[in-house]
Amino acid sequence: MIIKDLGGTIPVNSLFGLSVFQTGFNFSVVINSGQCSEYKSYVLPQFKGLTIAGIENTTCGTCADGSINVNIDNLAPCNSCVRGMVRIFNVNQLNIDLSAANTAKMLPKGDYYVVVEDANNGCYVAFERVFNVNRETEDVRKPWYISLHQGYWLFADDIVLIKHLQKMPFRKLS
Repeated sequence: MIIKDLGGTIPVNSLFGLSVFQTGFNFSVVINSGQCSEYKSYVLPQFKGLTIAGIENTTCGTCADGSINVNIDNLAPCNSCVRGMVRIFNVNQLNIDLSAANTAKMLPKGDYYVVVEDANNGCYVAFERVFNVNRETEDVRKPWYISLHQGYWLFADDIVLIKHLQKMPFRKLS
């Protein structure tokens, strides 16, 4: 099992194929075999100066006009590394760098990793996950309900946009 420094565990059958996105930069491995176990801590090279300054959401669910505003603190420490390039990847396509699309403000809606590479070897030494670059609200807002006459319920969200009307039977409260 892997114990992440920021909390939580990852049960694994093999250490192969794990990435820094799963483990973080400080983690421990616990290997159990019968009644014996071994514990080993790891600290990976890490740059401490990456922050997300803001997100410019897409203007619609199918538009590709979003962007992520990245801030790099050039004075921040890079422990056992040399700060290199900043890259942006969709969390489901880690082999396609979307940095140019981000610079052009042409990211589609989605979840992204912003990463900083080590200039010497290309390893990721910092990352931030950015969730849902998307102006649409149906993914994140939970509707609340207003009851109306004759068995109708009006569904509206927290800024009182009417979503739809649905007939439902009333139940007597006991």
